[in-house]
Amino acid sequence: MRWLNIATAAVLAAAVAYALAPSRGAAISVSPSQARLGPGEGQSFLVGTDLSERAEVSARLADFVPSATGSVRIDPPRRPARSATAWLSLSASRLVIDGGSSGTVGVQARDLGIVAPGDYYSLLLLSMRAPSR
Repeated sequence: MRWLNIATAAVLAAAVAYALAPSRGAAISVSPSQARLGPGEGQSFLVGTDLSERAEVSARLADFVPSATGSVRIDPPRRPARSATAWLSLSASRLVIDGGSSGTVGVQARDLGIVAPGDYYSLLLLSMRAPSR
């Protein structure tokens, strides 16, 4: 069996440029924080913010490579051998979330075809900014 493992990186990817109150930090929450999909399976991720105002959240898939020192390189120059990114698709790349509410981003795995058994990985990156007024 082949499995696609998806980790979410809301905090890692949220280099937040919050235009309404630049001195105040903002946070994105996502649940679940990781998922394991088989061929043809999907997973919905619930995305929220701690803002009382409307916010725009962008979602994208990325490859990553961990180093021996524990750091992670996102979008390395060469696709990792165990990358699942090419087999995944998003239901939305942009969400507009009203203050106090949440939205959903779905990740769907396509049929993998003929691929070596084992685990394959991808990262769901979420970033946030206040929409332009």
